[in-house]
Amino acid sequence: MDIGVVIKKYRKEAGMTQEEMANRLGVTTPAVNKWENSNSKPDIELLAQIARLLDIVCAGKDVEGTYKMVKHLLDNVGTMYDFRKSSLYKHMKFRDIDEAILDDVKEKLLEGFRNEEEFGYMAGYEPWEKLIFDR
Repeated sequence: MDIGVVIKKYRKEAGMTQEEMANRLGVTTPAVNKWENSNSKPDIELLAQIARLLDIVCAGKDVEGTYKMVKHLLDNVGTMYDFRKSSLYKHMKFRDIDEAILDDVKEKLLEGFRNEEEFGYMAGYEPWEKLIFDR
């Protein structure tokens, strides 16, 4: 499932408008619209914030829903990180460090999901522990 479809689904389930979501994330309403219509992807730094926002508002303490969403985000970091499609990527020096870049992006994303204050309800759920802490 495309990240835009996931964002739109959970935002609507939360009864939140694109404008409300944009304001809470500190982005523009057109940016949220572009994500939801798959015209662009959110910056990688926003993914943990988006997941927390949608989890807090719509999923409540839905352990399985939170796990599935975070797993999808982590599994698709390479796709969401569209640098590989840019003309700069064609240069060999960037291809050589590609895995290191993606590993760093994944680690930054994981840091957000290790937040015990916001994701404490996930503690003890074995798949979550494996996904977040065994990397």
